[in-house]
Amino acid sequence: NVSARESVCVWIPASAGVTLPAVGMRRNEESVTVQTDASTGKISGSPIDAVTPVGAVQEFILDFVPPLAGRPTGISVTLRFHMCLSEGDSVKLSLPGIFRAQPP
Repeated sequence: NVSARESVCVWIPASAGVTLPAVGMRRNEESVTVQTDASTGKISGSPIDAVTPVGAVQEFILDFVPPLAGRPTGISVTLRFHMCLSEGDSVKLSLPGIFRAQPP
């Protein structure tokens, strides 16, 4: 039995065959939920309070210098990941609507 407001930790070992999504997990991923059919109070799809990110971007900053629409600009990209990157890994940045002007 588990009393009300008592914390419970359930450990599922990797040997159980659980696989994370190929795209990783974002911090506090809203699609991860818990439910119970307890006779004293059913819970249907309640969000998890904290999900540790895996294979996700922790911080992403995109700056334009100077920030003037329709004018040439420099681009500064700052990324911090929740995982290690190794030699040969690639990062793809998509900037729709931004193009390289033809040199004069």
